[in-house]
Amino acid sequence: MREAFSPKNMDKRAPNIAALIHRFNKIGKWIAKLIVDEPDLEKRADILMNIIEIMQELAEARNFSTLVAIFSALTSSSIYRLNDTWQV
Repeated sequence: MREAFSPKNMDKRAPNIAALIHRFNKIGKWIAKLIVDEPDLEKRADILMNIIEIMQELAEARNFSTLVAIFSALTSSSIYRLNDTWQV
């Protein structure tokens, strides 16, 4: 079983899991980029609040995969260290 999940065999032996991991990472990177690329503090805080509202909707829709992907992005070091943005 370990061989199926090794990076070199993942796409061939477990394509659905590989696709799930790829989507998870893509969402996380997109969310992080969306926040970090905004230079204006107020706009960045608005983006963050909108993302949190989206997370609430995802929780209500029981879309936990996307919810956790976004949560993962928000707790990444590049976002977590934006102290001024979190305090607005």
